[in-house]
Amino acid sequence: MIERFIALLLLILLLPFFSVIFLLIYIEDGYPFVFRQFRVGQHGSVFVFYKIRTMRRDTPETSTSELDEIGKWVLITGYYLRKYSIDEAMNLINIIKGDMSFIGPRPLIASEVYMHEKRHELGIYKQKPGVTGWAQINGRDIISDDRKLELEKYYLDNKSFRLKYIILMKTIFYVFWAVRQKLSKPAISQE
Repeated sequence: MIERFIALLLLILLLPFFSVIFLLIYIEDGYPFVFRQFRVGQHGSVFVFYKIRTMRRDTPETSTSELDEIGKWVLITGYYLRKYSIDEAMNLINIIKGDMSFIGPRPLIASEVYMHEKRHELGIYKQKPGVTGWAQINGRDIISDDRKLELEKYYLDNKSFRLKYIILMKTIFYVFWAVRQKLSKPAISQE
């Protein structure tokens, strides 16, 4: 309940900020402002996952790691939202709904079969997915799936207030001071 209350409070406080972001997305690529996708959560249940939309409306529906030339699909506004992980702020809705926590393994799309099988095998699906997690602060998309699984299992086996605090502080550091994900700035079309 405490996480849900904090998420609701943050969502209310961020509404003016979201309004500006939504206007910029609308000017660049129209509606919708929020990206919705089915993801797999606790105990393997499927839920609707929310993010601020950072990619063009005609982007193929697949994981970003499978896209060729990701820069051509990312909106100019989206480039900055992704660089600072601001697009994840809509995960607050998932926390309020009880689908996610602030900290836990990131929820996957259904097509990531290998990861789902391994998560079930390792017991990782016993916990709710999170906005950030041990794997995110230890490499995110630049580490292998097997390394992510090791880190997620470590978090499951060692979950504590101290570890959650470390993850939260490192996430804040990476969002505001470190370059976590290098995306090439998308070219502006002349058409």
